[in-house]
Amino acid sequence: MNSVLCGLATNPALLPDLVDRLIVVADEDIAVSLSEREDLTHAQAIALVSRVEQSAGRLAERGLLTADDVDPGAQPFAALALLTEGAGRPAWARLLAADPIIERRERLAACPGLPAEAQEILAVDPEARVVAELALQATADMAARLAAHPHAEVRCAVAVNEAAPPAVLAALVNGEGLPPARRCLVCDREETPFYHDPDCPRLDCDLPPAAACDGSHESTVHQTRVNALWNPATPTAAVAALPIILRCCCAGHWRSAPICLRQSTNVSLPARNPVSALPWPPIPRSATT
Repeated sequence: MNSVLCGLATNPALLPDLVDRLIVVADEDIAVSLSEREDLTHAQAIALVSRVEQSAGRLAERGLLTADDVDPGAQPFAALALLTEGAGRPAWARLLAADPIIERRERLAACPGLPAEAQEILAVDPEARVVAELALQATADMAARLAAHPHAEVRCAVAVNEAAPPAVLAALVNGEGLPPARRCLVCDREETPFYHDPDCPRLDCDLPPAAACDGSHESTVHQTRVNALWNPATPTAAVAALPIILRCCCAGHWRSAPICLRQSTNVSLPARNPVSALPWPPIPRSATT
């Protein structure tokens, strides 16, 4: 990073021709500063995106880019930035839904107001994380379909969606009326049974703390119930039907869980680390995405 040029880029007294010269030599750091300039013109914004495409996000937020300024084939990041702001073209969504880069499809799935054709493509994406992103804000009909997705991570995302039908959320809580999930993030990556040590030393591991799967995808199923419990659209009756121990865990009351378990089952728990005696370790809310 050139700190001198970054400083110049933030100088409000900088003459327009000097801004143009900075755009020509801009890297990502300089582009960040330039994209915040109050005097940046539309023409300069187009030039900046041509130089550093990653600057399109902030420029789209500020309304300095339009659909006419972007070629979605050559500038997919800029196209996604406009779609995120609801200023892109529907045809772009259909194009990007077939993009070979997973991260682009995942970002597309998070865009509001996607055309139905693009949603249909994303709903059958081979990458669960793309479909899960779509599930977070899918319409009621799409959420109902994705609740039966074979990957547990997608169902977990549906449980967050307040547009999901109450009956679907109830089914995610109690498991009734849905086919069993076939995969989860844990068994996608590890041989089961597997329990992820919260102190895992592997630098390349991004599984949540205490993630576990013995073939039943238990930690993801648990997180799905947590998500549904915090979803105001979930019917109260579905939550009330949960065993009291699960209600304590899902609500985040880890200290109350051992007491609830004793009261509901008369099981004697060890004095130290009693939560470890639960069917699976609860996932703290801070560990979820």
